[in-house]
Amino acid sequence: MALADDQDKDSAVNPRSHAEQDKDKKRKRHEGPEEVGEEMVGKQVRVYWEQDDAWHTGNVTHFDAATGTHTMLYDDGDEEQVELIEQTYAVLGGRMPVTYRKAGK
Repeated sequence: MALADDQDKDSAVNPRSHAEQDKDKKRKRHEGPEEVGEEMVGKQVRVYWEQDDAWHTGNVTHFDAATGTHTMLYDDGDEEQVELIEQTYAVLGGRMPVTYRKAGK
């Protein structure tokens, strides 16, 4: 009975539904790391390009610590310098891809 009373008190203090709180927890789990560096070299990632509204897959081939940029070699042959910390991207290769969203998204 005490547990139910505690839950009622929590609901009174925090009017947000449990579903809303669960969504927040899931969002927090998917926020990107504060720093993304050398550990990304050799990983296969998908980067979301807002201008194309599409995901592009490639490999991180280099990290430049001075600029904070990664060299991406995409599957279509394109190569670019990217600040992964500023991108929405998914790390592939595990059991399940982990997607990190850039701040504010």
